[in-house]
Amino acid sequence: MLVVDDERPLAGIVASYLNKAGFDTSLAYTGPDGVRSAQELDPDVIILDLGLPGIDGIEVCRVLRERAAYVPVILVTALADQQSRVRGQQAGADDFLTKPVHEDELLVRARNLLRMHALHTEAIVQRREAQRESERWRLMSEVAAAVATCVDFRCLLRKLMDCLANDVSLDCAGILDFSGDSL
Repeated sequence: MLVVDDERPLAGIVASYLNKAGFDTSLAYTGPDGVRSAQELDPDVIILDLGLPGIDGIEVCRVLRERAAYVPVILVTALADQQSRVRGQQAGADDFLTKPVHEDELLVRARNLLRMHALHTEAIVQRREAQRESERWRLMSEVAAAVATCVDFRCLLRKLMDCLANDVSLDCAGILDFSGDSL
C-alpha cells in the first residue's frame, strides 16, 4: 500500500496501522512523489491526502486514473465538506476518510477495496480469456470453411496458410494439433 501525505507524523501513523495489520507500505510526501511512487511500486491501494504540496490529492488521483492501471484510492481529508468529496469522486477516488484517521475504519475500507480490486482484476482476466477463445473459434471456423472448399491437398494447405497468415499474433498451437485431439 502507498500512503501519500505531507504530514509525516500522520503518514507514519497510517503506515503503522497498515503494517500492524500485515500490509507492506511505502510513503510519499508530495503530489509529484505520490504519482511517481504509484507508477513505480504498483500498490494494491493508495491512501492519498487531499492537501499535498506540488499537486493536490485530487489532481494526483486524476493523473493516476489517466496514466496507470486501476488502483483503488482512499482520499483522506481534514475537510468534511461535500464539495471536496464530490471533486474527489469525480477525479476517480474510490472512498473517503476524514482526519483524524481511525485505525478500524481505515482497515475495513482498505480490505473492502482490496476485495473489489481482486474481483475487478479477475473480471479483466476472464474477459481476455473469453476474447482469446472467441478468436480461436473464429480461426477454427475459417479453417473449416477453407477445408470445405478444397478438392486437393495443395488447395487445403494454401487456404490453411492464408488463414494462419492473417492471424500471426494468435497462438495456434492448440488449434493445429495433428495428434487427432483437435482440428
